[in-house]
Amino acid sequence: MKALLSLAVVLIAACGVFLSSGLPAIQRMRQAHNDLLKREQQVTRQSADVAPVSEDTLAQLEAERAGLEDVVGRRRATLTGGLADPDAPKLEEELARRKLRALGPEDKLTVAVRAQAASSPQAEAALAAIVRALSYADDVEVSSLVLKNDGRLQPVPGGAGVQQVEAQVVLSAPLADALVCLEALAPRRDPVGPALEVQSCSLRRIEPDHWGAGAESLSGPPTRLSVSLAALFTATDGGAP
Repeated sequence: MKALLSLAVVLIAACGVFLSSGLPAIQRMRQAHNDLLKREQQVTRQSADVAPVSEDTLAQLEAERAGLEDVVGRRRATLTGGLADPDAPKLEEELARRKLRALGPEDKLTVAVRAQAASSPQAEAALAAIVRALSYADDVEVSSLVLKNDGRLQPVPGGAGVQQVEAQVVLSAPLADALVCLEALAPRRDPVGPALEVQSCSLRRIEPDHWGAGAESLSGPPTRLSVSLAALFTATDGGAP
């Protein structure tokens, strides 16, 4: 009889422990299992969306990134280096040396360009650099050369210590010469003068009905190139820091 009573007491105590501790533990285990299933489903969905990358592929991507960072660093150094020659050629010297069509001594466009150059040394340096770049091609006729914002220096977005004079150029030339001009206006730096940077451009063919006089002397069918660009200056170039 005493043994039965003892067993009954032990059974009752075990039931109490189970009710007070076992049931909450089972509930926590079920919740943890459900959480684990959810995470497994998320991993499965992500694995379907993103293909696994091997270590070799990752190493290749890291090498490409390092190469691009090196290119960006070298380009920035090129574009933000100071003037190599404090006595850089002036606009009048460039106009006289290059002799571009529509930019002759008495042409209306030349008068307008000279007026813009008089606004500031940076405006003149920008125009001189553009005229020099356009002269790399042969059959080029400049129809418009205008500085934006009255030729004033503007901050370069994301370029600390760098300012720019923005310009718009429109010219007519055979396709090969137009591409030469575009390449000459692309990010580069001559030994003297500010760096040039193309911001946007459009190139389209000119219909034969609009070729005008003198087109027969060109080396190919004329095209019209419109370029928005900037001449970049640092504090050493005369721009504000």
